[in-house]
Amino acid sequence: MKLAVLLVALAPVATTAAQQKSADDWITTIWDDFKNAVDCFSCQALLGGLKLVSGLGESFMEDVITGVCSISGAEDSDVCAGVIANEGPAVYYSLKNLKPGSHTAKTFCASLVGLCEFPKKDLTTSARNLSAAVHTRRKTPPGNTTSPCGPWGNSKCDPPHRLQESMMAAIADINPAFSIYTGDVVAHDVWLVNKTEVLQDLNATYSSMENNLGLVYAALGNHDAAPLNLFPSDKIPSKYNPQWAYDALAEDWLTLTGISSVQKASEYGSYSAVHPDSKLRIISYNSIFYYKYNFFSYTEPMEFDPNNQLDWLIKQLQEAEDAKQRVWLISHIPTGNSDHFRDHSHYFDQIIQRYDATIAALFFGHTHTDEFQVSYSNYMDRSWDTATAMGYVAPSMTPTSGPPSFRVYEIDPVTFGVMDFTQYIANITDPSLQTEPEWKPYYSAKADYGSKLSPAVKDASIELTPAFWHNVTVAMEKDTTVFQDFWSRRTRGFNVPDCTGDCITNEICALRGADAQYSCYKQAPGFSFEKRDGSGISHLSEESFQQPECNHAGMAPLFAKISHRAKLAREKGE
Repeated sequence: MKLAVLLVALAPVATTAAQQKSADDWITTIWDDFKNAVDCFSCQALLGGLKLVSGLGESFMEDVITGVCSISGAEDSDVCAGVIANEGPAVYYSLKNLKPGSHTAKTFCASLVGLCEFPKKDLTTSARNLSAAVHTRRKTPPGNTTSPCGPWGNSKCDPPHRLQESMMAAIADINPAFSIYTGDVVAHDVWLVNKTEVLQDLNATYSSMENNLGLVYAALGNHDAAPLNLFPSDKIPSKYNPQWAYDALAEDWLTLTGISSVQKASEYGSYSAVHPDSKLRIISYNSIFYYKYNFFSYTEPMEFDPNNQLDWLIKQLQEAEDAKQRVWLISHIPTGNSDHFRDHSHYFDQIIQRYDATIAALFFGHTHTDEFQVSYSNYMDRSWDTATAMGYVAPSMTPTSGPPSFRVYEIDPVTFGVMDFTQYIANITDPSLQTEPEWKPYYSAKADYGSKLSPAVKDASIELTPAFWHNVTVAMEKDTTVFQDFWSRRTRGFNVPDCTGDCITNEICALRGADAQYSCYKQAPGFSFEKRDGSGISHLSEESFQQPECNHAGMAPLFAKISHRAKLAREKGE
């Protein structure tokens, strides 16, 4: 008898037994289930236990998970309680409706726990038929911290507002034609963040953009609501919908652009706008629908096209093609990233292949690192002549993964292709820094990558095409110094981990993996994150949680820490 059938058959008996157990008994049971979760079957058993707990009520479930968090020592009690209180309703909704053994449950255990293979699904259905994160720091009264960040922040803190103002002033001095912003404003201490703070942060940051930068096209980040990450589709009860965040963002974006079409962002955080007096259409779409830490995504069955966004995207691209426009796609989460659901990454990539002649470039944020991803018409033959689209992943102003940074693109005024870009950084930890940070060029794509190609690409009139970037990855394979230069630039020279051998192979594969199923990302047991060791394989350790990067906040990493502590307890025989 299959697991799902077995659980259904035993459900009445299990429910009766569940009702007879106290919260303390359930805390012990779930903690034991965490310690016993070593493969896909036991992961499904863990989900089955959590589902039984959710059947006893939302507050009961939150008390049990809070208790498990406490006895595991995964976090301080206030963090346990705060995170679970914030995201508990979404986890409750997901667990209550989850069917252990289903495609959704296996996706949960593959995406978050790393104990199942990604479930196989028919990915042949054609989808045709369907720039930097900010994270501003909250103000802390003087004397209330033992490790002050300094006037401009440091690598362990979200940035102060004055660093944000400094960066925007530096961008304004360059006088760009317009700017793009790929989402995430709100601070990382998510257990303290509420609706009031989110609105204050959004309005303050976007007002600063308006005052300094003029025209800005922005995208929705996973932190841009409270609780973070939770953006349900319209199939989920409306009481969970963060409509207030959509409305606030739409108003801010309309103020920035003056383009009435961005008002449609209030529907689900996506919009399409034609840049004034040009043939450039900018499409900003809500990638959080495809984010593995969005617990509302784990529906039964998982939605093929939440809020019909892919269908909307196709219509926008078709309109652009008919009007002979070029398109920039801007969003928060890169499609090839391990945080992105594989199914939806594939659906999205099919759309990219259909409209590759219309799409000039894609722009992402989220990872806080300097990366890129290439799409191919044939992932079985990834070469310069099958490379079809280029995704730029820009680093962050938030200094937790390296010096604060922004990027300036040089664009062809007719094709809107990227001709070059220059990365700027500021050294905010220099002890001699007494005045404003100095924002300096860090490297140029054409000078520092084009010069490594054979023949070299230095001419300012040559576009940085997908073929160019594929050839950069080939140069990395031939000369490890090219790869190591890239690897160091990911974090602007900050805390650069060792990467040799298989690590290099896997990372180059990831650069060629805009369709996530081809990115060579390998899950490891434990609630997994995009943290790789010297072998290039994702892994879980206490070190993984020291830096508060974009995906290291909220319920999912809390589960991760519980899982890790359970693994340690299991190894000790406790």
